[in-house]
Formats: sequence, C-alpha cells, structure tokens
Amino acid sequence: MAEIKPDEISAILRQQLSDSNVSAELEEVGTVLQVGDGIARVYGLSNVSSGELVEFENGVRAIALNLEEDNVGVVLMGESGNIKEGAKVRRTGKIASIRVGEGMLGRVVNTLGERFVDEGEDFFDTTYVKYGKAILNQPGRIAYCLFDAKLAERDLVYCLHREFEPIEAGSLERLAENLRIPAARLIATVERYNAAVQPGEFDPEVRDGKCTRGIDPPKSNWATTLDTPPFFAYPVTGGITFTLGGLRVDTRARVLDTEDRALPGLFAAGEIIGGLFHENYPGGASLIRSLVFGRIAGREAAKVRAEAAAV
Repeated sequence: MAEIKPDEISAILRQQLSDSNVSAELEEVGTVLQVGDGIARVYGLSNVSSGELVEFENGVRAIALNLEEDNVGVVLMGESGNIKEGAKVRRTGKIASIRVGEGMLGRVVNTLGERFVDEGEDFFDTTYVKYGKAILNQPGRIAYCLFDAKLAERDLVYCLHREFEPIEAGSLERLAENLRIPAARLIATVERYNAAVQPGEFDPEVRDGKCTRGIDPPKSNWATTLDTPPFFAYPVTGGITFTLGGLRVDTRARVLDTEDRALPGLFAAGEIIGGLFHENYPGGASLIRSLVFGRIAGREAAKVRAEAAAV
C-alpha cells in the first residue's frame, strides 16, 4: 500500500476542517499526523511557539520544537504507545521550563561531609552533566543531597525517581551516621553554610539570587538554611546519557575521514556524531541535534539515491 505523505494528509485535513468551519479552534487544537520514536507531527497548531508545551488527549505533554509551514514536530514527554494518528493536541500557552533539580534546592556533600559544587549555579537542565562529572570525581563516586523540614513542607524533597524514599533522621548527627559519613565534619560544613546564607525571598521557579557569601564553593541561588529537623538525604551519582564524542560530519551530515574528506554515500545523525558538545550541554540539545542532522542526512542520502538512479 502506498504511503501517504505528511503534506498530503495536511491538505486533506485542511480541506475537511475548512469545510467544518472550525478555523477558530485551529489556533488552539491540532491533530496528530504521525507518531514514532518519541516524536509526533501535528497539524493545526498554527500559532504555537517554539518551546511551548502542548498536551494530548490522554494527558501526555510534549514540547513544540520543529515549526514548519503546515505542521509541527513535538518531542513527547511521556509514553507514546497510546497516542495514535488523528489524536487531538491542544496548546497550553506555556513555554517549557525545568523545575530546579533536587541537588540545587538541597546541599550536596561528599562522603567526607564536605560541599564541592555550587548547587545554585543554574537550573538542573543546564548543569546536570557538569554536576554528574563533579560527583564522579569525589571519593567513592557518590554524593548526598541534603534537605530539611522547611523544604519538605513545600514538597521540595525529591529526586528524579519519585518512587525512591529519602533517608530521614531527626538530627544531623543521626543523618551522618545513617549515611556513614563523619558527623563532626558534616555538622561543621552545615554550620558554615548556614552562617553564609543571605536574606532574600526563596523561589524555586526562577533564579532567585538568594545566595551565600564568604564560603567556597558558594551557592548562587536557592540558598536556604539547613536547620529544621527532620533532615532528609538522597544518594546521587553520575550517569551516562550519551558520549560527547563520535563520528565527524560536515554541515551536510556526510561522515568525514581522518583527513576531513567526505566518505561517499555515508551519512550520520543523532548520538553517533560528535564535535557538537564539549564538557557540558543543555538538556534537550541531543534531541535537537538528532532532529536537525536526521533531516539533513535523509535529504542528502535521497539526493545520492536519485543521482545514482539517473545514471
């Protein structure tokens, strides 16, 4: 059976929707054209903004990233199994943002009971690679995010996997015992930190500028004292999302050899390519890389195929 192209589906839907006189709804509600590999193509969200959150009928959300003339590419933030072609998608009017990560709201210490990073440098989405590498350089390649009851009351004691329960204790000394780190050193670290916390309004949704003064490393945002029991801790370590290295490609997604010459008929895209990120990268950048170079590689490969067929 012949495959129907997205632009053909768009034309059909455009005509049907026009006949139904629902042009007003088009500004807010769209229709899924295709879905697969965590990405959906949607028609009808004509006014959606890049980075805006959209929501499917089943409650799954996605981020609008690839805006084209007649459809939008959205990256799913949940399971795609229940999302089918023809499903409705609505705009939310909200630009996607990442809430502050657990390490940033809490205080991060190593197994010696010492802080070693600025937990409030920036939002989790731009620092998790950096923090993961820093943790892997600590003794035992592990660290602990510490919280107290003040954050617990605001439901801000959490980690990326909500099913994990934190380690809890009624005092810092007992918490140190549970974590098997030196109690005296942990208490001294917390006391120095508490004394350095500056006044200001705490707001986990923005870079609030509530910081420390006179300690190294500082905490540049979201600095609150750790002084109200019970106390909580989550163990954390570094993980692998993808390697920063990979095949070298040019702007046409052609794979290059060791002398920077394009290898005929060989293209690459996605996580197999390198040379784009070094030391750190913002969250979501890997998806953008895959979208951009995937499209380029497909287009260039199709050209090669067409040229070969014409010979």
